[in-house]
Order: sequence, then C-alpha cells, then structure tokens
Amino acid sequence: MKKIIFYLEFGIIGIIVWCILYEQFSLDAIVVGFIIGVLSSLFANSFLMTRQSKRAYYINPLIMAWFLINVLYQIMKSAIVNFIPIILGKANMVTVRIRTKVDSGLMTSVIGNAITMIPGTVTLDKKENVLTVLWLDVKKEHKTSAKKSILSNLETILLRGFKND
Repeated sequence: MKKIIFYLEFGIIGIIVWCILYEQFSLDAIVVGFIIGVLSSLFANSFLMTRQSKRAYYINPLIMAWFLINVLYQIMKSAIVNFIPIILGKANMVTVRIRTKVDSGLMTSVIGNAITMIPGTVTLDKKENVLTVLWLDVKKEHKTSAKKSILSNLETILLRGFKND
C-alpha cells in the first residue's frame, strides 16, 4: 500500500508539472502528467535509487507543494516590488553571503535555485551551507537583514519537508 501511495504522489506531482509546462489544465494534460509522473518514479526507483538514498532524500509531497506555492508567491511579490525601482534606476545591487540552517547539500541547492528564480536575486556561489547571492536591494536595507528578506520562510518550510537521517 505504501508503494501505491508513493507512486500516486509522484503521479500528482507529474500532473502539476505537466500542466505548468503544457500551459493548460485539460483532461489530456492531467492524464499525460499522471502517466509521466508514475513512469518517472518507477524508472528512478528501479534503476537510480538505492534504499539508503531513498531514505536520505525523502521529501514530504505536501510540504514540497507548500514550498512551491511560497516560491510562486515570492516571485510575484518580488516582481511587483522591484519593478518601479528598476525602471527609475534606483536599484542598489549588493552581494550578500547567507549561511543557511540546513546541513544537506540537496536542501542548500534547492534553496539556492529557489532564490535564483525570484526576481531581484541570483545565487552566485554555494559552498556547503553558505550561499553568495547577488541581491537587488530596493529598500536600502542593511546586509544583516538580507537573510530575512531573501529567504523569507523558504528555509523553514524546507527544514520541515526533508527528513534528515
């Protein structure tokens, strides 16, 4: 029963990803996304994953969905906030080093990629759990408050979503 639920979870993730890529929410897109999600998880489980890596990199699908919703919210919010200062030429670019609370290379990479997707931030470098971020500081904040502004609650969500062994 656990395996069926596992494949259904990936089927649902496949539906979400396929509908976003296909840019429409239709019966065809739902069916194809579900099939691709299930087949991808079957392939990965059969040929790529070992038992040890399955346990180490388990992601709670509900928490991951909440993480994606938060990333989309941050993208929209940042696009609105950064638009006018960029047009007026009042943007201030600074490089900020952010030490994350995560100890996994996978989670640090996920956070770095999420930061890069948000307008006004680009992850330049990752060394262990330290990210170097190019940040469009439109509010002229101090660098010490940059972590809160850049990460928002993304780090907290990921810490809840990944099972650490």
